[in-house]
Amino acid sequence: MKTLKNSHLQVGIDEVSLTLSVRDMRNGKIWQMSEDGPGDIGVKGHCGPYQTFMFREAKKREWNNFSETSLEVTLTSWPYTANVWSPLGFGFVVRFTLRDDVLSVELSPHRNEAYEASIIDSYYPRGLMFPEKSKGDLVLPYGQGCLLDKDSKLELDMVLPGYVGPGFVMPWWGQLCNDGAALIALANTPDDLGFRIRCDGGRGGASVNPYWQASLGGFKYKRVMNYKFLEKSSVMELAKTYRRHAEGQGLAITLRDKAADRSSVDSLIGGPHMNIWFMSTFSQFNHQSRVNFMRFSEGLRRYRKLCSLAGVGRKGLSHIDGWGRDGYDYNHPEVMPPDIRLGSWDGLRKLRDGIRKLGHTVLLHDNYVDYYKHTKAYKNDEGVLNMDGIKHESTEWLGGPQEWLCSTKALKYMRNNFNELVENGCDIDGFYLDCWSIGHLRECFDHKHPATRTVTRKAWSEALAFCHDRNYVVGSESGNDWAVPVMDYCHTVQPDVIPHILSGKVSAFGKAIPLYNMVWHDCLVCPAWINQDPRTAAVVKDGLVIPELRDLRLWALLWGGPPAFRTKTMCYGNFTEKQFEEDGAFISSLKPIWEFNGYVGYEPIVEWKLLSADSSSQKTVFGNGSEAEVDFNSGRYKLKCGKRKIEGSFGSEHPGKRKG
Repeated sequence: MKTLKNSHLQVGIDEVSLTLSVRDMRNGKIWQMSEDGPGDIGVKGHCGPYQTFMFREAKKREWNNFSETSLEVTLTSWPYTANVWSPLGFGFVVRFTLRDDVLSVELSPHRNEAYEASIIDSYYPRGLMFPEKSKGDLVLPYGQGCLLDKDSKLELDMVLPGYVGPGFVMPWWGQLCNDGAALIALANTPDDLGFRIRCDGGRGGASVNPYWQASLGGFKYKRVMNYKFLEKSSVMELAKTYRRHAEGQGLAITLRDKAADRSSVDSLIGGPHMNIWFMSTFSQFNHQSRVNFMRFSEGLRRYRKLCSLAGVGRKGLSHIDGWGRDGYDYNHPEVMPPDIRLGSWDGLRKLRDGIRKLGHTVLLHDNYVDYYKHTKAYKNDEGVLNMDGIKHESTEWLGGPQEWLCSTKALKYMRNNFNELVENGCDIDGFYLDCWSIGHLRECFDHKHPATRTVTRKAWSEALAFCHDRNYVVGSESGNDWAVPVMDYCHTVQPDVIPHILSGKVSAFGKAIPLYNMVWHDCLVCPAWINQDPRTAAVVKDGLVIPELRDLRLWALLWGGPPAFRTKTMCYGNFTEKQFEEDGAFISSLKPIWEFNGYVGYEPIVEWKLLSADSSSQKTVFGNGSEAEVDFNSGRYKLKCGKRKIEGSFGSEHPGKRKG
């Protein structure tokens, strides 16, 4: 047994298996690593199968002790039989370092260029189990966030990639005992990180451990996970701990800083986010003659009418969907010009000017991920090539067959489209760039334009920053927090998400909490997407359905976000005066949400409380002292804004929603 020790922690390391035992010297808690897992090292021979090994299977290990708080071991000679000449002499260098209350574990490849096989991936460090007899929760940045009881009766062993909107949107997790003892796992190298969540039906306890994915086919660089052990903590303190870690990695640029550079950022706060849908073409779905649209002039008329009916003031965001050639999700990445049936350049210009006269900010929906096969741009062969040598495709959206555009090519098309808007007198206030902050970081194996996940993160970040250079407001689909420095807002970060493998098996995945906004509220505007009919389930991708389990109007108040929505009459179609009045009433009913957002939009969440064991009642406190308390069972809320106290209720029936 090897030992590391300082005044905070004592770490025992089994010399054969590298199983860890961590004793917190301040409270006596022992966090014991699981003995087994899917594989400490994954290997693929150039003419052999993929195979995993535990570290105890290495035939050679060489230890180097640097100090009482740092040592490393080199593990080689793996019994991979497809390498018929000898055991594989490559492997890992695993370094353990103690600094105060943090244990850092580093995995570096060793001689991975020397054999006709490749190190692929790793599930080490294996899961650290809660201390014996302790009760508590996994604190998971899954969707908006959740608490999962360590003694959950779930039988679950799943791996989620990092940075996926209906998955992990932040690269960390916590384990919090009921008495306050805790650990938080913080990654220095998150781009190729995944998370393994294991629940054993309550027999031994739930755990999480990293899954280090291959980078363009192999384990090519050092991966680092830091485990910080806290003597006494809370969910809020864990969120603050991650925020401090993220600040050290340059992620935390506040909304105040962004607004100081681009005053239009202020338009995201204190008003509704209203979406208008102009055009859909269904020709790729065997409906050759079906094109639904309303002209830009009609959209402006409806927008003005609804703002008047609802009493919307001079703050608001207008998100324009389906404005390009053939409408929504059809001709990316080259959507120009604005469709002539909608009013072309002159119509878009007048729409922009009319909305600006109301004091509102105008954003266009655009997309540099979908790469439609019928477009001229497709001839450039710039789609993502997967590791199997295939350019995978989808037919889910209106444009029909598509690939995914390599991240390294996005900025080229953005520049062209943005310049064309300017050249035609149609420059606008900003863009909503679909997909980037909800989808995973895509690799591309095409030798003409290869991209690791790190290259993709940097390419998409550069493209978002390009919007800042042009003084645009910019947002994307979810909150993957690599984008926080270069993104002003997102579509939403969804609460109450259930993994699709548990669909129909559970009514909830843990207790949903506003964890994302507890970390990032003062850096990114996170609206709540509010359906006029709460029975409308969100379909995200490939059939993933996210139902509204609890009232999103209350979630918006709890995390201090503005309401985002599209009413019936904000889309093509014919509507009666009564329907406009219903939509106006619905929008007006959301006024308490955008007004509260106006009080707290720049503030961090500094305190959060779970007021009921079932999580139906929760409370947040913001940096300026404002408070929000909501009860999802009754629909009631209590707000405090300075000396003002506001109480209200959202009934089960949304105003403006028809019964039936």
